[in-house]
Amino acid sequence: LLALALAFLWPIPAYLGDHVIGGDGDPLLELWTLCWNVHFLTGNAPSYFDANICHPEKTSLAFADHLFAQSLLFLPLYALTGNQAMAYNLLVALTFLLNGWGAWLCARCLGLSRPAALLAAVLFAFFPNRLFEIPHLHILSSQWLPFSFLFLLRFLRRRPGPWLDLAAFTAFSLLCILSSFYQALIWAVLLAVAVAVSIFSRRLGRRHLILLVGAGLVLALLTAPFAAPYFEVSARYQVTRSLEENIYRSARPGDFLSAPDTNLIYGRPPAEPPGPGDPPRRIRPLFPGLTFTLLLACGGAALFVPLRAAAGHQPAPRELLILLLAAIAALLLSFGPALPWGTGEDRTLIPLPY
Repeated sequence: LLALALAFLWPIPAYLGDHVIGGDGDPLLELWTLCWNVHFLTGNAPSYFDANICHPEKTSLAFADHLFAQSLLFLPLYALTGNQAMAYNLLVALTFLLNGWGAWLCARCLGLSRPAALLAAVLFAFFPNRLFEIPHLHILSSQWLPFSFLFLLRFLRRRPGPWLDLAAFTAFSLLCILSSFYQALIWAVLLAVAVAVSIFSRRLGRRHLILLVGAGLVLALLTAPFAAPYFEVSARYQVTRSLEENIYRSARPGDFLSAPDTNLIYGRPPAEPPGPGDPPRRIRPLFPGLTFTLLLACGGAALFVPLRAAAGHQPAPRELLILLLAAIAALLLSFGPALPWGTGEDRTLIPLPY
């Protein structure tokens, strides 16, 4: 997985110390954020969210993602290398490695053979859309989600619910939430689907439910200090996204057939840039690749067609249902608050759950 990550990010691995993966846009902001976090974690800043930008504004760190969880990996990398750019690049490479490792463990827990689990790891870690999101560390940092889901599965399988699995689930969930609010929302959707399916299938006993509620309260208490400054900034400056902006920035069904221009297999030469006065080109390349699409269809079929797992046991239909419903929920929510239909005067908005 590490070798694949280095190949995936080439040629940056040849210039680890003097280039930053993703260019000079968001990556420089995220690199500054990570360095500020190191400044705070090493005891050199009296207040975390009162960062050294936008003086005399307060809580200026809350103008963007705080990246606190990423800093827990960035700090030792920076201490070892003494080079901010190199530490950042290694951190980006680690997101691919850890995403793949977490997916491998989940796949093995679900009963997949080693080759199938390795394929799952590669598909999850090197999902085509991740190439499009290279400049956004907070989007790439989804590595704690599969670890959280792994220990949730282990917790739900055992009776009574083991404390060690619950503690690991809580810890990895906290890392997921503190990586980005985007990751927190994805985690919440997966958790909600898993708990709902377990309740309706009568596999979630009262003890399990009480322990999960307790874990939720612990997570709420630990994340509240990180969330409060964002609500404060939002209220102070009336920072909101309008319904129209949310609709514009949401996915469309056709986006799932579109790949980034830089994709060697499915990409196409970039179109002509918009001319003066033309609206900016809307780019949402979300095509997951043929391999992923076919395997997702096979996974859905496994709910209705008996399959023999190569690892020696059949994955529980409840767990397959969790994964299938999570995929459907993710697809539906990606379309945003409403799906435009038609053009011109015939254009209507179809309301959606988001």
